[in-house]
Amino acid sequence: MENQSPDWSSLSLDLLNRVSKKLDHSFDYLHFRSVCSNWHSAAPPLKFPPLLFLPFDPTTETIPFFDPSDGGVHSFPLPAEARNKTFCGTSHGWLILLDEPTNCISLLNPLTSTSVPLPPFTHHLPKPSTKRVILRIDRCLANPRCIRPGVPWQNRPFIQEAVLSSPPATSGDPCIVMAILQNGEELAFCRPGDGAWTLVETNGVYNIDSVAYWNGSFYAVDRIGRIAVCELNATPAGVARVSLVPEPLVPDQFKLLESKGELLLVGIDTEDDDNPDYEMKTFVYKADMGEGRLTWTKVDTMGEKTLFLSEDSNSGFVGHELRGCRRNCMYISKSSDHEEAVHFIRLRNIGDSSSSELISCRWSSNPSGAVFWLKPGFF
Repeated sequence: MENQSPDWSSLSLDLLNRVSKKLDHSFDYLHFRSVCSNWHSAAPPLKFPPLLFLPFDPTTETIPFFDPSDGGVHSFPLPAEARNKTFCGTSHGWLILLDEPTNCISLLNPLTSTSVPLPPFTHHLPKPSTKRVILRIDRCLANPRCIRPGVPWQNRPFIQEAVLSSPPATSGDPCIVMAILQNGEELAFCRPGDGAWTLVETNGVYNIDSVAYWNGSFYAVDRIGRIAVCELNATPAGVARVSLVPEPLVPDQFKLLESKGELLLVGIDTEDDDNPDYEMKTFVYKADMGEGRLTWTKVDTMGEKTLFLSEDSNSGFVGHELRGCRRNCMYISKSSDHEEAVHFIRLRNIGDSSSSELISCRWSSNPSGAVFWLKPGFF
């Protein structure tokens, strides 16, 4: 009698469900649900936290990441389309990549290897601007940590960060990609299929710290707390200042985070945060567009939610009842400035300034590598 391969799709749903509950990592869960429709239906979607992708060599075949749900470092196959590319940001589970030799930009889903081309950056991009922006391709691989305040803008990557309005779709309205340019004084946007990027006049909103898409518009905050909405349909495209941060203390960094219809503004004071005894100062505000006017309400607790932020990039996420993560907390990623030091995460309770601790990622803080949070987009 000939040996026959087992029919894995015929396993009972109850057995498959029990097996799926033993899977602790998001990628394992993804692979389990991808076997067939029977396995997919037996494993309901779970709420896994985003993964912190750690510094790596872009010529290698794998990328390391830290999983906050188990505190371990794992690896994931790096798609061929992402090798030898500069990482310019992550949004909605997609990577924004720059190919230096051709100056071409693309979106890449690292799980499916689906790639979406975007218009290339050219030397003509800065010309319509009222601000002086110099494009130098040989700086695109500059230390991503140079985005921090106080570092000369000449050493920063030309594309400081990029954010999507929504995941790229095969039909319907295309997503919009908004990029913070080299010195943080400029914004540019495009849609897949456009022939070129469009520069956004910043009208005095300088040194932009963070951008987020909320309520049908992109919002930007600069390093002194000025908040503006991007008017992309205007001619020329520009920004209009709508409010100021309602906090007398201006922190080192601002972060804008959108989550399920809410816009959060987070302030982080990073001074001396290599010291585990340092009491990091943070605050969180929630936006409200009542009667057509943007106002902010201070948030003292996030309940069952968890915030994931990085000092090294603008990537950030808000999760609710995430598997293996503390609630009402911030996970703040940071590369140490000390030689041969390891990357770490500061875990801080929201609303409790006395509670803060460091979690080692057990991975070198390679100054030449990108560090960013990625929420896999597969559920």
